[in-house]
Amino acid sequence: MILSWLAHRTLRSKRRPLFVTLLSLIGIGGMALGVFSLIVVLSVMNGFEKDFRERIVGFNGALTVRGEEKELRHLQKSDFANRGFLFVEGEGILQSADKESIGVRVRGLEKGDPRLDKKFEVRYTASEGADSLFTDEPGIILGQELAATLGVHPDFEDKLLLISPLGDIGPNGDFVPKLRQFRVIGIFKSGFYEYDTKYALIGYPEAKRLFPMAGGEGMMVSVNSWQEANLLKKNLEGQPLWAGHVETWQGQNSKLFQALRMERVGMFLLLAMIILIATITIFGILSLIILDKVRDVVLLKAIGLTKSRVRKLFILQGVQIGLKGTAWGGSLGLFVVILLSLWHLPLPSSYYLDYLPVSPNFWQIALILVTAPLLAAATGFYPAGEAAKLEIAPLLRYE
Repeated sequence: MILSWLAHRTLRSKRRPLFVTLLSLIGIGGMALGVFSLIVVLSVMNGFEKDFRERIVGFNGALTVRGEEKELRHLQKSDFANRGFLFVEGEGILQSADKESIGVRVRGLEKGDPRLDKKFEVRYTASEGADSLFTDEPGIILGQELAATLGVHPDFEDKLLLISPLGDIGPNGDFVPKLRQFRVIGIFKSGFYEYDTKYALIGYPEAKRLFPMAGGEGMMVSVNSWQEANLLKKNLEGQPLWAGHVETWQGQNSKLFQALRMERVGMFLLLAMIILIATITIFGILSLIILDKVRDVVLLKAIGLTKSRVRKLFILQGVQIGLKGTAWGGSLGLFVVILLSLWHLPLPSSYYLDYLPVSPNFWQIALILVTAPLLAAATGFYPAGEAAKLEIAPLLRYE
C-alpha cells in the first residue's frame, strides 16, 4: 500500500521536469490509443465475419449432404426430420420477353425450406407466396442483381424462359433442349454479390425435371450451433454404409474465412505495435524518473527500504501508467462498441451491407485489458533493477 502511494507521488511530483511529464502523457495516451483501436477494430472485424457466416449459412445451410435421392430421403426422415431439405442444382439459361439471355445457376428447393421464407429477405408480390413455386404455372425467384440485369420484377408479372442444357434426343437425332416458362414471383437478397447475380430459385419438382442427371442432388441441414455441424459430419462419415459426401459451411468457404482470419491477425499485429511503442515510451519514462530521483532513492534505502521494495516501487510506476492508459482506452473502446451495437452506423450501398456490423468478443477484450498493463509492468523491470543496485555510501559521500 505504501509502495503504491510512493509510486503515485513520484509520478505526480510537481518538481519533475516538464519533458518527463510530457513523456508520461504520451505513454498513457499511446497505451490508451492502442487498447481503444484493438477493441474497436477487432469487434468490427468479428462483426464482418459473423455477418458473412450468417449470410452463407442462410443461403447454403450449415451442413450440405450430397448423395442419391433415395438415400437422402431416408436420412431426412431418420436423422434430420424438420431440419434437412433436399435441393437440386444445375446450370441453365434464362431468357426474358425482350430476348435478353443470361447464364444462371438454378437451385430447386422443397416446400417448407427456410430459404423461401421472408426472413431470408425474399420479396414476393402482394398475391404471391412461396407456394407459387409449385403450381402448374410455376414461379421463379431471382437474385436481386440478376433481376436488375434481366430488367424484370415481380410486380410487373414478367415471365422468363428457362433453357436446360440437359435435353433429349429428337426423332431426327437432333438435340432438343428442355424449356420451361416461369413467372417471376419474388426477388431475394442474400447479401453476397455472387449469389445475387447468378442464382435463381425454383420448385424442387421442376428442377428434377429440368436437371435429372445434373449431379447436383443434395440436402441442406440446419443446426442449433456452429460446432454441431462438425459433429454431424463426423457421425455421418462414420456410418459403415454411407457413400455420400458431407461438407460443412467452413469447408465450403474455407478460403474466404482463412482470408478473414489472416486479415484479423495482421490487423491485430499492426495495432499491437501502438501498444509496443507505448511500452517503449514507458521504459524511457521510468529511466528518466530514476535519474531524476537518485537522491530520493538513496534516502529511502538509507531509512531501510530494501532492494526488492525499491524494485517493486518502480515496477508499480510502470503498472500505474499502463493501467491509466488501459482504463482510458478500454472505457472509450467499450463505449464506442456498445454505441455501434445499439445505434447502427449506415454504410454506402457499395459495401453491400446496410450498416457497420459489430460483434465484441469478451475473451479478446479481456486479453487486451490484461496484457497491456502486464507489458507496461515488464518494461519497468530493467530500470527498476538498476535503481535497486544504487549504493548508499558512494552517493552520500558526494552529497
